[in-house]
Amino acid sequence: MTRSIKRWKSRFAERFRRVKVYYFFYLKRLRQASHHLSKPVIVSLTSYPERYNVLHLTLMSLLTQDVRADTLVLWVHQKDFDLLPDAVVRLQRKGLVIEVTDEDIKSYTKLIPSLRKYKDCFLVTADDDVCYSREWLEVLLEGYVETSREVLCHRAHLIRLDENGHPLPYADWEFDTTLSVADPRVFPTGVAGVLYPPDCFDPEVLNVSALVQLAPDADDIWFYSMFRRNRFLGRKVDGSFAVKTWSGTQKNALWRKNVTKKQNDRQLRNIIEVYGKPSFE
Repeated sequence: MTRSIKRWKSRFAERFRRVKVYYFFYLKRLRQASHHLSKPVIVSLTSYPERYNVLHLTLMSLLTQDVRADTLVLWVHQKDFDLLPDAVVRLQRKGLVIEVTDEDIKSYTKLIPSLRKYKDCFLVTADDDVCYSREWLEVLLEGYVETSREVLCHRAHLIRLDENGHPLPYADWEFDTTLSVADPRVFPTGVAGVLYPPDCFDPEVLNVSALVQLAPDADDIWFYSMFRRNRFLGRKVDGSFAVKTWSGTQKNALWRKNVTKKQNDRQLRNIIEVYGKPSFE
């Protein structure tokens, strides 16, 4: 009985989120504010056919933010472009930019092509299966200080270290940390959104052959390692962000493979062996 009630509540909550997304997109006359940052803000994400059935919902939630981005760009592989549903394609009339790439770099597609195309811009990554609240982008942008060397995020883990200063296994990190100050141990997680300032990465971030070889399924670890190489720190913005994913999207989610099979540990070791251990001081 309890399990049945939980399922009912979950289904009701999802239906409410869907109605809310449609309401703000089609019925509510929005007054979106401009951001205060000195350079363009690009919200960047990728998707694949298994997620296409809910992709339009995520995109609609991103297009109805209280503070608007200069560009919302969706990157898709060329083999998947013709499979995009009309509900997604039509969003180009509302400002969505759809870009096609021939690189098969999985989840890295959310950021690597944008780093090349939108140089000298603030890049904010999003996931294709999340319902983003209307203040999501505003909170990230308001938290940024122009003179800082910080990568901002809504959700982060805190890397725990052993007595020799080496990272403990991923499963032993402090998940969903509440620490909201810049710290070398703050590890942004992409699902809730990450704000990457211009030039925050070491140039090696675009070494596709290296990232595919060392960390093919761990884009969060690669991006963390590359901004740390450039002496930027991670910082979680104040408050909490509840990750609300659309139903049916988590069956083959990448995090399950990385956590349950300890792939994060292996891929972090690969990066450290080549680039050295990040400084945690």
